[in-house]
Amino acid sequence: MILAPLPISQLPPPSPKGKGHGPEDDLWREVMLGVHGKKVFGVPRWPQFVGFTKLGGMGSDNWGIEAAAAWYAHRPEKLIDGLDAGAWWRRLTSYYLGEVAGPGDLVYFQASEPVSSTYDGFWLGGVLAMLYLARRRGDGETEAAIGRLLAMWARVCALISGPAASEIEIIGLKGREVLKNSGHDIPSTLGIGGRSNPFHAKQDPRSLVLAEILGLPCSHPWPARDPWSNWYLQIASMLKGDFGLSVDEVADLRAVVGARPMGVGVAARDRLAAGLGSTKWKEFDVALFADALVGWMPQCPNGNSAYTPGSVLRLDGSRITHLYPWPGAKSSGLSSGFASLAGGELLVSSGYSTLPPQVISSPILRHWSFGPEGAFRVLGQAGGGDEGSPVDPGPEPEPPTGDRQEDQDRAAGLLLGLQVSKRDGGPRARLVGELTSGAVSTERMAQLVADARRLGVGPKQAQAEQWREAIAIMEGLAK
Repeated sequence: MILAPLPISQLPPPSPKGKGHGPEDDLWREVMLGVHGKKVFGVPRWPQFVGFTKLGGMGSDNWGIEAAAAWYAHRPEKLIDGLDAGAWWRRLTSYYLGEVAGPGDLVYFQASEPVSSTYDGFWLGGVLAMLYLARRRGDGETEAAIGRLLAMWARVCALISGPAASEIEIIGLKGREVLKNSGHDIPSTLGIGGRSNPFHAKQDPRSLVLAEILGLPCSHPWPARDPWSNWYLQIASMLKGDFGLSVDEVADLRAVVGARPMGVGVAARDRLAAGLGSTKWKEFDVALFADALVGWMPQCPNGNSAYTPGSVLRLDGSRITHLYPWPGAKSSGLSSGFASLAGGELLVSSGYSTLPPQVISSPILRHWSFGPEGAFRVLGQAGGGDEGSPVDPGPEPEPPTGDRQEDQDRAAGLLLGLQVSKRDGGPRARLVGELTSGAVSTERMAQLVADARRLGVGPKQAQAEQWREAIAIMEGLAK
């Protein structure tokens, strides 16, 4: 538990009307009051923001989601869009999951603001409140729908997440800025979709909630300093570890983001990707390399404020990089934003500037594309290929029939966590790429064992035990 719930009697009053006071200042309070069974003070704000047309036509859906949760909490029998609150949420779930075509941007999962480090805290707060309230009221049909919605969010968030990064690097128009990111072990999540600025990364609500859902033994010092700004974590803790996900799915999610040391977890990522079904998305892409996770948004998902078009997470936990080609949060010319991956280089530009490319030299293992054309598609193939253009992935690969691929992934994760010299970086990347891209024969594994022994790790180094463990796993696979 990252943040324990506080008594509702300690809820602070809203800030005075005027500067700094927006609808969210009232809406999250109305949600929290409802979760605790308390009435709203004065005239509620939530009726102003509920409705499919309002939600589907907004640049962001955080106000609408919070308002709809407050509706279910305070007046669930009230009809809006011809539905009571429970039926309305079940319909919304069918829109988001692509089961029924929704109005406006509701044809997309999370409308026009997917995977947003800026607003996912508000969105998740509303969804988690719904799960808690539906369960408390015995509304099994609504609880099941919200569980499916939360499971979809967890899958896509895990696909763009990895180990806690020691540094946050922000590359913008003024150059490079590096922020220390110590004091916690929360997973890192790619910054694509972050709005206004990329500085939310030090306390990313997506990473915090994902850690709670997976029950990871993580901690972060900041939420307790401002517990009401992190109100969604209070609701998460009230669910007592039961977020409606299956045991198998939680295991795959943990294999992707919670392994210690971190492995690339290709097989688990493939299983999560297979569960994305018929969802549609405002376009973004994710590529998994042997030593990095890369995400990019080819164009601006909505026109409200500046966004982060590209992000790179180094899987050894050393650094996460966010590329932000804008002078400020309310920059003009957002349609000029562009990002692409070609030849192992992540390219980000805007009408203001082209940022220095981010180079990833290790083999590409997977490239997932999220787009408005319909079902989630896999582009590119394990082990290389032209990552800049679609290719036919062929038939869906069969899942591993035993533990061999999992053992290979585990050995790859151990090798990836080693601190090696620049000279050994390339051989290590090739080793990890081969181990994670499919079953390796016993004969070939014996050759890889020899390569692993040449990585230059001294027997007296602190990491020698980790190195020997990787070699022991590989030797077992070579027999």
